Amino acid sequence: MNAKEIVPVKIRGGVFVGEEKTRREFVEGRPIEIQISFYEGDLIKCWDFFLEGEDCIYRVRFPWESHIFKAIVLSLAGDKRLSRTDSLIRLYPYQKDGKPRIRVTDRGKSLRWITTDLPPVKPYYIVNAKFYDTTERMNFIVTFVEQINYRLK
Repeated sequence: MNAKEIVPVKIRGGVFVGEEKTRREFVEGRPIEIQISFYEGDLIKCWDFFLEGEDCIYRVRFPWESHIFKAIVLSLAGDKRLSRTDSLIRLYPYQKDGKPRIRVTDRGKSLRWITTDLPPVKPYYIVNAKFYDTTERMNFIVTFVEQINYRLK
């Protein structure tokens, strides 16, 4: 069997966009793995979610603190049937009130979040500028990513 080409895609304006400006309303495939990655000369931390489609492997990249990525993880974590061989995950990005959203399905069944009770984001100040500490929330998400990857082995 020939190795499948990795096709990088990102969500832009409610659709998936590939490197050659190809647009897709959804991507679908068997879940392979979620990885922590870096780009821009290892300066920017991000997530790569790999889905094995019929003809290629989609690499869907998200910024580290992406709300869309968190929604995908919480949806996959709530999927009791999730497995590398039996699942067929479809990601549908869309916009609602100008904000990006995602619908996640497994074999046509919409997935619900495992929880909506997330650790708080804590504000802090430097001089007079307000920032937010997301450490607890991201550690919570990483725990689910580890569980998902374990189930996909």
